[in-house]
Amino acid sequence: MRLRRFLFGLPMLALAAGCSEMEGPQVEIAPPVEARIASTETTLNFESVERVAAYKETRTKPENLWAKAWIGPRGGTLEYYGFRIVVPAGAVDKVTMFTLSLPKEGTERAMAEFGPHNVKFAQPITIELPYVGTTSEGYAPKAVWYDESTKLWTDEGGTLSADGLRVQAQVWHFSTHGTGDTRGGGTVSSSGG
Repeated sequence: MRLRRFLFGLPMLALAAGCSEMEGPQVEIAPPVEARIASTETTLNFESVERVAAYKETRTKPENLWAKAWIGPRGGTLEYYGFRIVVPAGAVDKVTMFTLSLPKEGTERAMAEFGPHNVKFAQPITIELPYVGTTSEGYAPKAVWYDESTKLWTDEGGTLSADGLRVQAQVWHFSTHGTGDTRGGGTVSSSGG
């Protein structure tokens, strides 16, 4: 009798465990840095980093330098340390690991590595980057991405998020993205609601 209950209960337990993974995107904070594999760490080897807005105040370096979320065809969101990825329905055709990685050195700039790499999305994905509290605050919002082939930061446009806290941009692929330092490039004003 015990064996029969065990044999019946085992598949039910496996079914319940399998269903819990498909309820929606799961955000997971990575293990501490010492536990990470060196190949997944982001290093700050960027030329012309002054094109990326700096934070006005020193930010505490988080214990974990990256976060991930498994997001499927229904879409989902990953948010970490002021950065956000908004994946619309249909952008990916299978459950995909999305990541946000902060630079291993130099968290004084509003930039992060977005993943997965080498994936062209079926629909544009919205990325959001810190704006309030950066040297670009009060100036025209702009996002930039680091082009590995040219070793330069490239403008990718941008608008303010509805709450005014972040710069938003629509992208078809991921790279290292940052808030563009737009001082001297126009100002932002808001009125009414």
